[in-house]
Amino acid sequence: MNRYLYTLFIFLILSGMAGRLHAQMIKEVHQNRNDYFLDITSILQYTNNKDYLAKGEALLEEFAGVWESGYFKEHHRSKVYEISNSMLSKGMRSYPHFYDFVSCMVHFVRTKQSDESFETWLVELDTLGVTRSTRPIADFLEYSLLLFDEHTLFETRSRAWYFRNGKFSFAYDSLLYIEFPELDLVC
Repeated sequence: MNRYLYTLFIFLILSGMAGRLHAQMIKEVHQNRNDYFLDITSILQYTNNKDYLAKGEALLEEFAGVWESGYFKEHHRSKVYEISNSMLSKGMRSYPHFYDFVSCMVHFVRTKQSDESFETWLVELDTLGVTRSTRPIADFLEYSLLLFDEHTLFETRSRAWYFRNGKFSFAYDSLLYIEFPELDLVC
Protein backbone atom coordinates (compact mmCIF):
# COMPACT_ATOMS: atom_id res chain seq x y z
CA MET A 1 0.00 0.00 0.00
CA ASN A 2 2.82 2.42 0.89
CA ARG A 3 4.55 1.67 -2.37
CA TYR A 4 1.34 2.45 -4.27
CA LEU A 5 0.96 5.82 -2.49
CA TYR A 6 4.64 6.63 -3.03
CA THR A 7 4.33 5.87 -6.77
CA LEU A 8 1.17 7.95 -7.00
CA PHE A 9 2.84 10.83 -5.16
CA ILE A 10 5.88 10.77 -7.51
CA PHE A 11 3.59 10.60 -10.54
CA LEU A 12 1.60 13.64 -9.36
CA ILE A 13 4.74 15.64 -8.70
CA LEU A 14 6.24 14.82 -12.10
CA SER A 15 3.00 15.50 -13.97
CA GLY A 16 2.72 18.83 -12.15
CA MET A 17 6.25 19.76 -13.20
CA ALA A 18 5.57 18.80 -16.80
CA GLY A 19 2.45 20.96 -16.75
CA ARG A 20 4.44 23.93 -15.48
CA LEU A 21 7.14 23.50 -18.12
CA HIS A 22 4.55 23.29 -20.87
CA ALA A 23 2.69 26.32 -19.53
CA GLN A 24 5.70 28.55 -20.16
CA MET A 25 5.22 28.51 -23.95
CA ILE A 26 3.21 31.58 -24.81
CA LYS A 27 -0.09 31.20 -26.64
CA GLU A 28 -0.06 34.47 -28.56
CA VAL A 29 2.41 37.21 -29.37
CA HIS A 30 1.77 40.85 -28.50
CA GLN A 31 0.94 43.25 -31.28
CA ASN A 32 3.62 45.85 -30.58
CA ARG A 33 7.30 46.19 -31.35
CA ASN A 34 8.85 45.88 -27.88
CA ASP A 35 6.62 43.15 -26.54
CA TYR A 36 6.98 41.13 -29.75
CA PHE A 37 10.74 41.00 -29.29
CA LEU A 38 10.24 39.80 -25.71
CA ASP A 39 7.76 37.18 -26.93
CA ILE A 40 10.18 35.88 -29.58
CA THR A 41 12.89 35.76 -26.93
CA SER A 42 10.58 33.71 -24.73
CA ILE A 43 9.73 31.36 -27.60
CA LEU A 44 13.36 30.77 -28.54
CA GLN A 45 14.29 30.15 -24.92
CA TYR A 46 11.59 27.49 -24.60
CA THR A 47 13.97 24.54 -24.90
CA ASN A 48 16.19 22.44 -22.70
CA ASN A 49 18.71 21.88 -25.50
CA LYS A 50 21.84 23.91 -24.73
CA ASP A 51 22.92 24.01 -28.37
CA TYR A 52 19.56 25.47 -29.38
CA LEU A 53 19.74 28.00 -26.55
CA ALA A 54 23.17 29.14 -27.73
CA LYS A 55 21.99 29.39 -31.36
CA GLY A 56 18.89 31.24 -30.22
CA GLU A 57 20.85 33.76 -28.17
CA ALA A 58 23.18 34.49 -31.07
CA LEU A 59 20.21 34.95 -33.39
CA LEU A 60 18.39 37.18 -30.90
CA GLU A 61 21.41 39.47 -30.63
CA GLU A 62 21.34 39.99 -34.36
CA PHE A 63 17.54 40.18 -34.52
CA ALA A 64 17.45 42.92 -31.85
CA GLY A 65 19.32 45.29 -34.15
CA VAL A 66 17.38 44.22 -37.23
CA TRP A 67 13.98 44.54 -35.54
CA GLU A 68 14.76 48.13 -34.52
CA SER A 69 16.55 49.06 -37.75
CA GLY A 70 13.59 50.66 -39.48
CA TYR A 71 13.51 48.03 -42.24
CA PHE A 72 10.23 46.57 -41.02
CA LYS A 73 7.36 48.92 -41.75
CA GLU A 74 4.21 48.85 -39.65
CA HIS A 75 2.32 46.75 -42.22
CA HIS A 76 5.23 44.26 -42.17
CA ARG A 77 5.10 44.08 -38.40
CA SER A 78 1.35 43.44 -38.45
CA LYS A 79 1.85 40.55 -40.86
CA VAL A 80 4.73 39.20 -38.73
CA TYR A 81 2.50 39.24 -35.63
CA GLU A 82 -0.28 37.50 -37.56
CA ILE A 83 2.04 34.79 -38.92
CA SER A 84 3.62 34.25 -35.51
CA ASN A 85 0.21 33.78 -33.91
CA SER A 86 -0.79 31.39 -36.66
CA MET A 87 2.38 29.37 -36.07
CA LEU A 88 1.69 29.30 -32.32
CA SER A 89 -1.91 28.20 -32.83
CA LYS A 90 -0.69 25.32 -35.02
CA GLY A 91 1.71 24.23 -32.28
CA MET A 92 4.84 24.93 -34.31
CA ARG A 93 7.99 24.48 -32.29
CA SER A 94 10.65 26.95 -31.22
CA TYR A 95 13.24 24.93 -33.13
CA PRO A 96 13.32 24.72 -36.06
CA HIS A 97 10.16 26.68 -36.96
CA PHE A 98 10.41 29.97 -35.07
CA TYR A 99 14.19 29.92 -35.30
CA ASP A 100 13.92 29.64 -39.09
CA PHE A 101 11.27 32.37 -39.26
CA VAL A 102 13.40 34.84 -37.31
CA SER A 103 16.53 33.81 -39.26
CA CYS A 104 14.77 34.56 -42.53
CA MET A 105 13.76 38.02 -41.30
CA VAL A 106 17.39 38.70 -40.39
CA HIS A 107 18.50 37.55 -43.85
CA PHE A 108 16.06 39.92 -45.55
CA VAL A 109 17.78 42.84 -43.88
CA ARG A 110 21.29 41.44 -44.27
CA THR A 111 20.84 40.88 -48.03
CA LYS A 112 19.13 44.25 -48.49
CA GLN A 113 15.95 42.78 -49.96
CA SER A 114 13.38 45.29 -51.15
CA ASP A 115 10.22 46.16 -49.29
CA GLU A 116 8.19 44.47 -52.04
CA SER A 117 10.25 41.28 -51.83
CA PHE A 118 9.74 41.00 -48.09
CA GLU A 119 6.03 41.77 -48.43
CA THR A 120 5.65 39.07 -51.10
CA TRP A 121 7.48 36.54 -48.93
CA LEU A 122 5.26 37.36 -45.94
CA VAL A 123 2.09 37.06 -48.00
CA GLU A 124 3.20 33.64 -49.29
CA LEU A 125 4.02 32.48 -45.76
CA ASP A 126 0.64 33.73 -44.55
CA THR A 127 -1.12 31.95 -47.42
CA LEU A 128 0.63 28.69 -46.54
CA GLY A 129 -0.58 29.13 -42.97
CA VAL A 130 -4.21 28.78 -44.02
CA THR A 131 -3.89 25.00 -44.31
CA ARG A 132 -4.17 22.80 -41.24
CA SER A 133 -0.81 21.23 -41.79
CA THR A 134 2.38 22.85 -40.56
CA ARG A 135 4.40 21.13 -43.28
CA PRO A 136 3.98 23.80 -46.02
CA ILE A 137 5.15 26.57 -43.69
CA ALA A 138 8.07 24.49 -42.39
CA ASP A 139 9.13 23.54 -45.92
CA PHE A 140 8.93 27.14 -47.14
CA LEU A 141 10.97 28.43 -44.21
CA GLU A 142 13.56 25.68 -44.74
CA TYR A 143 13.77 26.45 -48.48
CA SER A 144 14.09 30.17 -47.80
CA LEU A 145 17.00 29.55 -45.43
CA LEU A 146 18.73 27.29 -47.97
CA LEU A 147 18.31 30.04 -50.54
CA PHE A 148 19.77 32.70 -48.24
CA ASP A 149 22.50 30.64 -46.53
CA GLU A 150 23.71 28.21 -49.17
CA HIS A 151 22.34 29.77 -52.38
CA THR A 152 20.53 26.52 -53.11
CA LEU A 153 17.81 26.66 -55.75
CA PHE A 154 16.94 22.97 -55.97
CA GLU A 155 18.36 19.86 -54.38
CA THR A 156 17.86 16.11 -54.76
CA ARG A 157 19.89 13.22 -53.39
CA SER A 158 22.12 13.12 -56.44
CA ARG A 159 22.15 16.69 -57.70
CA ALA A 160 21.85 20.27 -56.53
CA TRP A 161 21.48 23.59 -58.31
CA TYR A 162 23.14 26.64 -56.76
CA PHE A 163 23.67 30.20 -57.81
CA ARG A 164 26.73 32.37 -57.45
CA ASN A 165 27.24 36.08 -57.85
CA GLY A 166 23.57 36.81 -57.98
CA LYS A 167 21.03 38.84 -56.11
CA PHE A 168 17.44 37.76 -56.00
CA SER A 169 14.05 38.93 -54.88
CA PHE A 170 10.71 37.31 -54.27
CA ALA A 171 7.99 38.28 -56.70
CA TYR A 172 4.44 37.23 -57.44
CA ASP A 173 2.55 36.74 -60.67
CA SER A 174 -0.09 34.06 -60.23
CA LEU A 175 2.45 32.13 -58.14
CA LEU A 176 5.43 33.07 -56.06
CA TYR A 177 8.70 33.06 -57.98
CA ILE A 178 12.28 34.12 -57.37
CA GLU A 179 13.62 36.77 -59.68
CA PHE A 180 17.32 36.98 -60.56
CA PRO A 181 18.44 39.97 -62.64
CA GLU A 182 21.68 38.08 -63.26
CA LEU A 183 23.45 35.05 -61.79
CA ASP A 184 25.90 32.22 -62.36
CA LEU A 185 24.05 28.90 -62.24
CA VAL A 186 26.00 25.91 -60.92
CA CYS A 187 25.02 22.26 -60.81
